[in-house]
Amino acid sequence: MGRIDPALIIINWDIIAGWTGFCSTMKIPEKNFLDWFQYSSTVRGVTTTCYNLGNCPLSDYPYNMDLLIPCSKYQNALTNPWSINICVAAALSWYDGMESFLAALTCRYNIEHSANDSIPASRSLPALSVDIAPSSPYTQQNFIDFIYGSLSSLDASVRWPTV
Repeated sequence: MGRIDPALIIINWDIIAGWTGFCSTMKIPEKNFLDWFQYSSTVRGVTTTCYNLGNCPLSDYPYNMDLLIPCSKYQNALTNPWSINICVAAALSWYDGMESFLAALTCRYNIEHSANDSIPASRSLPALSVDIAPSSPYTQQNFIDFIYGSLSSLDASVRWPTV
């Protein structure tokens, strides 16, 4: 069984809690939940958020999420992500660019640390301090080895790239 991105669960729960009016307690009485369920099955409900996580960027590639989620657990993931191997691997393979990666990282970081931090500007971050290859010049194989090595460092249930 694959991993489930906690941001997806929280986003969906967040919409239900906002619609039913229980953002403050996050404890939704059965009747309110059933009302929401009946309403949402007939029309698209209003998108509201309690945690402001409604626009978390996602990756279509499961291995990206497998790198991003543990990256977000590091205390310095937002202030110095380029010092953490799995964060660098996630950023390098993020298909939608650095700003989208930083938005996704910030979203998950805020979930992990119960924070409300803003997305850091990529230009304000320290320079890359992780060695992605044993020596220069960098090759395509160095890049592949770095991504696969970072995935290998996580655990056996990682979803490997298919291409």
